[in-house]
Order: sequence, then structure tokens, then C-alpha cells
Amino acid sequence: MQPFDEEYLSRRENQIQDQYMLGANMLACLITGAILVAVGVLMDSRLGTGLLVVGLLFVAGFVFMFATYAAQRAANRAIDREHERLMVLYGQMMDKPKRGESEYSVRVMDDGELPAEDSLESQIRRGTGVGG
Repeated sequence: MQPFDEEYLSRRENQIQDQYMLGANMLACLITGAILVAVGVLMDSRLGTGLLVVGLLFVAGFVFMFATYAAQRAANRAIDREHERLMVLYGQMMDKPKRGESEYSVRVMDDGELPAEDSLESQIRRGTGVGG
């Protein structure tokens, strides 16, 4: 498995743009539905009843869009957590480590070499160092 996917940032940017577009569409749908419902209630005719029904359909559409939006946000958070976990697992932290050791620090052997791959993964899972 390749530790860093070259296309990841491009896909992530598209996901974020889609999420903002969905948020804007939700707001427009809610405002349109509220206006149509208000006009339909104020009008006392068949046209008013029709506007009321159409307005309620817009509001129902908003409910479904909101559910999709919430699901996308939850999925994006899960994807971000998984990506961060994989980056830590493969030793490619996004930020430069600060002084001292974190729970994800990897110690080198006494001769300055990195430990073997299998012991490196187990060391990261345990949160302990090797050779120090």
C-alpha cells in the first residue's frame, strides 16, 4: 500500500466544494419553501393551496438535504481520522515533531538505524520506543 495517495488532496478539495454547495442549496430550498408556505397560507384560494403544497415539498426536500449533509460531514470526519491514523502509522506526520516525544514517536536503534518494519508497526501500536 502506498503511504500517501497523490490524488487525495484533489479528491478532498472536491468533497469540500460539494459540501459547501449542498449547504447553499439547503439554505435556498428552505427559504423558498418558507416563502411559498407563507404565501399559500395567506392566500385563500386554490392557488394558495397549491403554493402551500409546493412550499411543503421544498421544506421536505430541505429535510432530506440536511440528512445528506450531516451524513457527509460524519463521513468526512471519519475519513480524516483514518487518514491521520495511516499517516502516523507510516511515520509521515503532517507536522514537524516538537521537542520531547509524543505517543507516536519512533526511536531509532543505538546505531542510528530505524527498526525493522514489523517491529516499527508494533512499536507504534504500543506507543513505546525501540533501542532506548
